[in-house]
Amino acid sequence: MFTTAHPRVATPHGGSAARKTTGGRARRFVAATTALALGGGLALVAPLAATADDQAQSYAEGRFLSGTLLGTDLGRVLALESAEARNDGTQDTQTVKDPLNADVLQTINVNAPAPQVDLGGVLQLGPVGQYAQANSDGSSIGASGAVVDDGVIGVGSNSSAPPANATFDLEALLGAEFASTLVDLKLELGAIAARAEGDLDTASGDYQLGHAILSFTSPAIANLTPKVDSALQEVVDALNELVGPNGELLNDVNGQLLELDPLLNLLGGSANVSVLIDTGNLKNAVHSILRSEYGNGAVTFNLETGQVRVDLEKLLGSDLNNLAPSTELLTDAVVNKILQGITSTVATVADQVVDKVETVLNDAQVTIHADLATNVAQAPLVEEVCELVDRVVTTPLLGEVSLVDQLLAEVNGLVGTLTGDILPEVGDFVLDENGVIKEVLGFVNETVQDTVCRTESTPVAPLTTSVVLDITATIDQLLKGVAAQANADVSVLGLSTDLDLSALLGDLGSTLLDGLFDGDGAVQDLIDALNSGLVNPATEGLLGSGAGTVGDALRDLVSVKVNIKETSLAADRGMAANTGQMFTQTAVRVSVLGSSLATVNLAQATVGPNIGQVVDPEDPGDPGDPGDPGDPGDPGTPTGNAKPSALAYTGIGVALLVAVILALLAAGAYLVREGYRRNHPIGIE
Repeated sequence: MFTTAHPRVATPHGGSAARKTTGGRARRFVAATTALALGGGLALVAPLAATADDQAQSYAEGRFLSGTLLGTDLGRVLALESAEARNDGTQDTQTVKDPLNADVLQTINVNAPAPQVDLGGVLQLGPVGQYAQANSDGSSIGASGAVVDDGVIGVGSNSSAPPANATFDLEALLGAEFASTLVDLKLELGAIAARAEGDLDTASGDYQLGHAILSFTSPAIANLTPKVDSALQEVVDALNELVGPNGELLNDVNGQLLELDPLLNLLGGSANVSVLIDTGNLKNAVHSILRSEYGNGAVTFNLETGQVRVDLEKLLGSDLNNLAPSTELLTDAVVNKILQGITSTVATVADQVVDKVETVLNDAQVTIHADLATNVAQAPLVEEVCELVDRVVTTPLLGEVSLVDQLLAEVNGLVGTLTGDILPEVGDFVLDENGVIKEVLGFVNETVQDTVCRTESTPVAPLTTSVVLDITATIDQLLKGVAAQANADVSVLGLSTDLDLSALLGDLGSTLLDGLFDGDGAVQDLIDALNSGLVNPATEGLLGSGAGTVGDALRDLVSVKVNIKETSLAADRGMAANTGQMFTQTAVRVSVLGSSLATVNLAQATVGPNIGQVVDPEDPGDPGDPGDPGDPGDPGTPTGNAKPSALAYTGIGVALLVAVILALLAAGAYLVREGYRRNHPIGIE
């Protein structure tokens, strides 16, 4: 952790003239010999960098950006040159300040499959500083990133230090198999800095990382509201099936009435029947519990857009500037914690939706109304009614006819009969009741009475069969077999009768239970729809074991390491092969696809080449402090970086060690001889 703007080192730098004296050299030899004798875990065997005739060389470099990206060696890109200083021991202090111009990234093409992409499409940088200082006494300072003009790391609100931020567009480095689950994968790093100091005895390195934000978008957790609405349709459909024209609730009512009389079949009659379930606006009720933003501050995510933001410092619960060497930020445990937190929240949201729907359904108002009247016609009353009726009867007055007239009338066919209502005329010849021919002399009227009978039909009023039913209750009440209001007025063929309302309410409750809450009801259909449309896609897209998942990308493809301390041969920096070791402090190293696709170092500082021991800048005098993340005994140190001995650490062979010891003995004898000569000058005769 950075507590001061000037990290401490084991010995102060500067004062080159004092360190060039024979006494200074003697102290260096004694220190080196002591280090070898103690066999410290981080001791480095370094060849002699200065003798009576040689000068102490020094080297420093500050490089903010290095590594490889899609086959391009960033160290070979001239536009990304570092600040580099060298001193052969005879020169004045060499200082190089080289701020990196981030604009050049937009013009650098990397060797990606055609078409090529510019480096700025993968990595965006803010202003950074690069600093190198090499002194004639063998000391040197390198720094890069958020550093001020003298190479000191800008701590806190130091406005003179550049922001030294970097944003990786990691999506550009991932394959097409992630397109359906992972887009806009970015790593944002802020206030990145590294500083290294070294002299002929020790080297130390420190780093700074202001923040580390991982962000991505996953379609697997996006569109929360549409997904929930789609699942809610299962409940809406189930309610419609209950209250529709042939719905189960109406069937319950009809069944009870049919038991009283078949004429009360509401489904077949022209009745006014309605069954309503008022849930209010079910979607709005559910939407009220949905939020777009979820998270705990360390991990925040939007279930509408699918955007995820991870503050790695908050998630890890530790200061990013106080991590053990080579700490991996995206361990399996960290990635799983991120993704399991998201998927658990999605599952919790689904549970909350189900709970809300169940509450709304239980409180929903059920209203049932039926009114029907059917008239049954009765046969009319039929009877015979008789009465006396006066009527006038006209009778012909007949006279005698001579025999001659009779014969003439018969011969000429002039004889009629007295039949029916046809009356003859005066002078006509007719047969009387005895068959004798008579002549009509005139007519006589007389009044007579007759008995007249008729059939009369008297209509009878029809018999009415009717029902008026009203029930009002919540679903919860009906499930319990009760109602807030239940009235039934039923008449069959004009006779009032009772309807068993308790049986009807029980039937209604059973139907609602079956349709809504049983194992195959609407709520279970909602759960199934939420699982298939919301929870399972999120779980599979983020935590699934198949290729192309978010977890697959973050666990296996992307690595972010912090506080990397490394040594290298001085010859690798173009110096003499026998000049010793270089020490490099790297703030952050980002690798993609196991470094085969990209390995990018951000903020590096290198010093040397006369490194004898690497110490912790926090406490250079106590290398055994168990709280020191650089201590090899610290259980927080990755196993792969454990250094069993100085020889194993440096790779120096036994033969070289013997040669170094002999050189030390020879140098010691030389110093003794030189001291004797100064104290016993030879006289001149």
